[in-house]
Amino acid sequence: MLGRIAVLAIGLTGVGCAPQAAPPPTETRASSPMAGTSPVEDDLFAAPQALCDRLSPSDLPTRGWKSNGVDWSCSSGYQEIGQGSATSMATNLAYYVVGDSPARAHTAKLVLNVNDPRTKSEGLLRLAAAAQSLAEATSPPLPPEISAALRSGKPLRVTRGAVTFAVESERTRIETFSFLLLDSTAAIAKERDRAAAVRSSAGTFAGCKNAIARELSYPLPSLSGDGEPLQEAGYQSFMVSGRNRDVFFCETYPDGTYRIKAAFAGQYPFKYVASGSF
Repeated sequence: MLGRIAVLAIGLTGVGCAPQAAPPPTETRASSPMAGTSPVEDDLFAAPQALCDRLSPSDLPTRGWKSNGVDWSCSSGYQEIGQGSATSMATNLAYYVVGDSPARAHTAKLVLNVNDPRTKSEGLLRLAAAAQSLAEATSPPLPPEISAALRSGKPLRVTRGAVTFAVESERTRIETFSFLLLDSTAAIAKERDRAAAVRSSAGTFAGCKNAIARELSYPLPSLSGDGEPLQEAGYQSFMVSGRNRDVFFCETYPDGTYRIKAAFAGQYPFKYVASGSF
């Protein structure tokens, strides 16, 4: 998963949205011999290394297609937009490709972190230009309605045959905008699995909202979320949004206990604020 609070920095189908402190360290490229070297016109996801290299001419080279022990991926460093200020880091753009096997990717993703609101317009233009360059690898090409959504930052999803184009946005302490190329078949399967997970966890998610309201004397009607469980090592967690940009994570354990951590008014890092039993 391209982490979800990293998404607060994906995802979902997974990758991040908190302000980025520094580019990831440079690594030695280690591509897989199974990864392929050039995209196939009707199936660009079948050549993940070529997809990883797609934006090298746009100053977004990645460190090569490799396993992180959970899935296969590649990522670029952060391309800074503007210079930042004494109170905010520079807005930045990064590129990711993710898959479940060495021979196939399912997602290519550009992420714009608007750390400095003064450079939001420039950042959206840079995101749109990079998305156009990336989409030149696809057939069919970038839909015009997606191009318009990229310029405005408006969320939109359009499927054209084997490829789904998506624009996503999220606001926590900063705004984050993403452009995604998705393998349509994989995207449908993942959405089906996500919907099933949400349905099966509905009772636990409701319990989490009730626990937050009870433990923190918080108005229950102001708590919301999509109810998607995030599987961690030994527990599941749910993200819950509140009023005034309050954000909570409710960790649920197999023994029926929970722990709640919060970032009030969008002030990170998260801190544990309550625990108990359902």
